[in-house]
Amino acid sequence: MIHSETLIDNGRGLHVAIPRAAELGYAFAPNVISELGCKLLVEEAESLELQLDDRVDNPINAGSGREVSQKHEQYYAPFGDPSIPHASFLGRNIAKRVMMLRFRSGLEGLSRWLPNEVGYQLYRDDTHHLGKHKDRADDEMLGATITLSGSAWVGIYDTIGRPDDYKKTREIDVFDAQPGDMMLLRATGLGSGERMIHEVSPPENAPRLIVNFRMRPNVLPAPNGEAA
Repeated sequence: MIHSETLIDNGRGLHVAIPRAAELGYAFAPNVISELGCKLLVEEAESLELQLDDRVDNPINAGSGREVSQKHEQYYAPFGDPSIPHASFLGRNIAKRVMMLRFRSGLEGLSRWLPNEVGYQLYRDDTHHLGKHKDRADDEMLGATITLSGSAWVGIYDTIGRPDDYKKTREIDVFDAQPGDMMLLRATGLGSGERMIHEVSPPENAPRLIVNFRMRPNVLPAPNGEAA
């Protein structure tokens, strides 16, 4: 039997990162997931049929300040789906640790945070990327992304001018996402609820596999992918 303690190496790092995400809109927590946890989820992803999402020539919101180019392979499933037992088990245990902070001022809403959607994304080569974007507006409270294999630079940005103009930004932070690392992003219901612009560069060490955990009113993503 697999226990949560064998999958989560740095629970303290996660607890430090959550209040930071509530305040700043984002946080990076290194070495949260164990080598075994990453291995199990990589094997699970390899059993799935990921589909290529190529929006390079037909970007999301084309021609606007919210234009987003992306290219990666992906697989989304409702939380608890039989195809993703390891991801669902891990997500449940992350949620338990998140809820431990519900008694802190400003974090009370985390008492009801439970992901209902899991998304694997595979960045196979140096053409795969995810341009500057904000996650979907209907995400609730907190989004968590874990790097399982490979690595890539993830940038966090602030706007210069209009809040939804992704073309006019300044970089405020950058993170070298390695296996086991977790990124947390604020969503509606946590802190100010303001979503942060972020960008995923092509993998430094390919392929790079990640898993996302989201709480959403509808458990499957919009047809045009993650960005909004």
